[in-house]
Amino acid sequence: MAPPPLERNDLYAKNSWKTRTTGSWRLPRRTRRATYACWTLVIATVYFIVTSATSWRVQVPQYFEKKPEPLIQIRFPRLYNTLSQVAGNGGIKRWNRNVVYMAANLTAASKLAGLACEMGEYRRTNVHFAFLGFDDIDLDDFRHINGLPQSDDVNGCRIYFHDARPERSSELNVERQKVSTKSAFRHVLRFIHPQAVFIDPTRETDWFLQIARDKARQMDSTLVELPDRFNEDLQWLARLDGGSLNAWSKHTYSILIHADTHAGNLERLLRSIASAWYPTPLQRPTSITIIMSPHAPVHPFTKRFLRSFSWPDGAPMHLTVQHPAPSSSPSASTDLLLSTHYPLHEHQSVLLLSPDAELSPWFAHWLTFTTLNYRYGTYSAFDTAGLAGISLTPPEKNPGDSVPLLSARPSGNALYFAEHWAEFHSYASLKLHAPASVNLAPHNGAIAKSETKATAITLASASAPWTSHWLEISRARGWQMLYPTFVDGLAKVHTEVPSVAGSAGRAKAKESTEGGLMELKYWLQTLPDSDLPDWRKLPRVDQEGRKTSLEEWEEKTEEWRRGLSRCPERTEEEEMEAQKRREGWGELGGLGDLFCDVEGNGVEF
Repeated sequence: MAPPPLERNDLYAKNSWKTRTTGSWRLPRRTRRATYACWTLVIATVYFIVTSATSWRVQVPQYFEKKPEPLIQIRFPRLYNTLSQVAGNGGIKRWNRNVVYMAANLTAASKLAGLACEMGEYRRTNVHFAFLGFDDIDLDDFRHINGLPQSDDVNGCRIYFHDARPERSSELNVERQKVSTKSAFRHVLRFIHPQAVFIDPTRETDWFLQIARDKARQMDSTLVELPDRFNEDLQWLARLDGGSLNAWSKHTYSILIHADTHAGNLERLLRSIASAWYPTPLQRPTSITIIMSPHAPVHPFTKRFLRSFSWPDGAPMHLTVQHPAPSSSPSASTDLLLSTHYPLHEHQSVLLLSPDAELSPWFAHWLTFTTLNYRYGTYSAFDTAGLAGISLTPPEKNPGDSVPLLSARPSGNALYFAEHWAEFHSYASLKLHAPASVNLAPHNGAIAKSETKATAITLASASAPWTSHWLEISRARGWQMLYPTFVDGLAKVHTEVPSVAGSAGRAKAKESTEGGLMELKYWLQTLPDSDLPDWRKLPRVDQEGRKTSLEEWEEKTEEWRRGLSRCPERTEEEEMEAQKRREGWGELGGLGDLFCDVEGNGVEF
C-alpha cells in the first residue's frame, strides 16, 4: 500500500493513494459519538417514563373520586293502610265530604291541627290530615303534644291521619325530598278526592308551595292557602261544608260606586275598602268602578287621591273612573247602572256601595262566610236559588238579635249575585226600552187588587230609581236579600250636612246616630251558637217589614207574578218549561212569562 500523499497535487495522481477499506461499514468518529449520545438520551427518557407511570399518582378531580350515593327508593310504608280505608268516606267519588290538611313543616302541622280539630267537631266534613314531613316524630306523640284525640277516640274532633312520610326520610337530600313530596301529593289527592286542600304557606318552603299549587291544579282540587293568623281570624271556616269550601276560589266580585259631589265621602269609603281585613287576597274585589256625578266636575283633590290609591301591600288595584255626560232622561240613572256591569258567568257578583257608606274591617269575612255557606253549601240543594244577594247594612227595623233575616227589599250596600243581576238587567232594559217593533200587552191588572197601601208607599219611596224595578222583579221571582242584624253594622251610612265654613269650603260631617261599625274580630261569637242559622229556620219579612212564613211567601210571589205579567195564563207544562229556562245560566232574559205581545207570544231581551 502506498503511503498517503504529502502534497495536494498527489491527491489527483492515478493510483497514488487508496482509502482503507474493511469488511463492515463504519461512521466517522465524530458522528459515532453523537449517535451514542442520542441513544443514551432516548433510553434514559423511556426509563424515566416507565418508572414514573408506576410510582407517581395522577391527580383526579374530586367528583371523579367520590363514590355515588346509593339511590333510596321512595316508598310510603305507612300510607297505604290508611288510604285504603278512605273508600268508606266516599273517596272513590268525585263529589264527597272530604277535605285534607297537608303539611311538611312540623310547626305548620301544629298550627293546622287546631283548625282541623275544630272543623272535625262540627262533623260537616270528613277531615283528613296528611303529614308529609321528614321528621321522625311518631304520630301518636304528635297527637298528644297538640291535644288531639287518639285514633280510636270517636268523641271530640274526628280527624283521619295519614302518615305520608317516605321510608328513611331523614336520609333524603333536597332533590329526593321534592320527589317524595310530589308522589305523596299525587297519592293523597287521587285516593281522597278532597273538596279542598289546606296548607300554611307562611311556614312551608317555597318548593313545597310550588308543588302544592301544581298538583292541586293538575288534580283539579281547590287549594286554600291560609294566612298567618288563621286560627284567630278564620274560625268560621270550620263551620263550612265540603261544597262551600270547594268554591273557595270560584266566587269573585267587583265593586260599583255611584259617587256624588262630596269628595270627602268617597275618600272615606275607599280608605275603608283598602284597610279592610280580607281572608286572603282571593277575597279582594277584582275591580273597583267609580261613576262620578255627571252634574259636577271632578275635584282636583279627588283626582290626586284616585291616582295614588292602591292596596296597602302594593298589590295592583284595577280602578276605573267614569264621568258620564249629563242627561235629562228620567231613566238616565238606571241606564247608567245597567251599562256599568254585566256578569259573564254565574260566579261573578257585584257589590253596590253608596258613596256615603263606610265599611267595617270585617265586611269581607261576612260576605265570604255567608256566600259560601248559603250559596255553595248543601243548602243550595233546597230553595236557596232565591237568595239574590247579601246586604251589609241592617234592615230598617233592626231587631238587634244577630239573627240574619230574609227580606224582599233591595239594599244600596249589598252584594248581588250574577244570575239575579242578569235577569234584573234584562227586566229593567225591556221595561224601559222595549223594541219599537214589539207591541207589549198591558198588565193583567191583578197588582192593583192585591197591592196594599204600604206596598205602594214602598215602591214610591225607593231610595234610587233602579230599586223600584228590582223590587218588582224580585217579588215576581220570590227573591230574597240576606240582612245582618248585628248591633254594630258591617257598613254605616253617614249623613252629611254641607257647610261653607272653612278656608277650603269643606263640609262638616254630622254622622247618623245609628250603631257603629263592627270592629271586634270576635264577631262570629255574636251569632247564635257562633254559627249561621239553618236556611230553613231563617226569619222572613215581606217588603212591608212584617214576618211571614215560607208558604205565605210563595203564595204572594205567585200572586204578584200573575199581576205583573203581560202574558196569558199558562198550563202547568208551559210553566215548568219556562222555569227550566230561567234556571239555566247563559239564557239571556228568561222573561217570556212576564212580557208578551198583544198576540200572547213571549218577548225575550
